[in-house]
Amino acid sequence: VTTSLHRTIRHHTQNKEYDAKTDGLDFLQAKNGLMISYLIDLTLLLRCRLDNNNGSSSDSRQQQQECLERLLEMKTALEKIRPLEKRMRYQID
Repeated sequence: VTTSLHRTIRHHTQNKEYDAKTDGLDFLQAKNGLMISYLIDLTLLLRCRLDNNNGSSSDSRQQQQECLERLLEMKTALEKIRPLEKRMRYQID
């Protein structure tokens, strides 16, 4: 998902032609994909924590740590997207 976001941003900076309708949809698709991934990892983290409470192995702890790292990365990306989304609001509406 983040590669899709990077590709969209690279396209905007390198391409002199800008079509608000198609480029805006790419941005929204990347953002929605990132949000879906965030929710999936959040659900996985909750499942891992429940498994830990039931006496599961250290594999769950490793998976929990990986989920936390991905969640932090996605949260940072979503926070950086917010100002761009505010600037594009008039095109999206």
